[in-house]
Amino acid sequence: MIKFNVALINTCTEVEGPFKRLCIWFQGCNRNCRGCCNKTLQPLKPANIISLGDLLEIIRKSKIENKIEGITLSGGEPLLQTGLVKLLEEVKNLELGIILFTGYQLNEIEDNLKSQCDIIIDGYFDEQKIDNDRALVGSLNQNINYISDRYTNEKDWFYKKKNLIEEINVGNDIIFNGDKL
Repeated sequence: MIKFNVALINTCTEVEGPFKRLCIWFQGCNRNCRGCCNKTLQPLKPANIISLGDLLEIIRKSKIENKIEGITLSGGEPLLQTGLVKLLEEVKNLELGIILFTGYQLNEIEDNLKSQCDIIIDGYFDEQKIDNDRALVGSLNQNINYISDRYTNEKDWFYKKKNLIEEINVGNDIIFNGDKL
């Protein structure tokens, strides 16, 4: 059975990529970037262990109830999740877009995983090279790689200077997330 180590799920966000999205933050990262904005997600420890089936049910429910257009995968480091390719294949079957954050470089990612994504934001966070011009991207060495053409008409979303993108969602948990530029 495929299982994932999930730190947090926001079932409807508008600050983790274009359009309404579901965002999954995975627990555990081996990159350990200094100045990481998700430092609490770095420890390689169990958080919420969720089966592939249960995770897909959460995504399906959000697609219906929240009208999400896609999902964003962050962390921690998503590439540490052994069932990630299968999850991405199933999300593609739901006709949802996929944005993946990773501390790895694009050329270090297996083709079968890359091909399932629409955007991959790659590269470790470098606190000496803060990026104040692009949304979601923390440092200048990170790249927004358009793997498919799904979001090519939404490039402005990443490049329009915004003073502050933030949102607060209240449900079972209170989730505050955003991107100050």
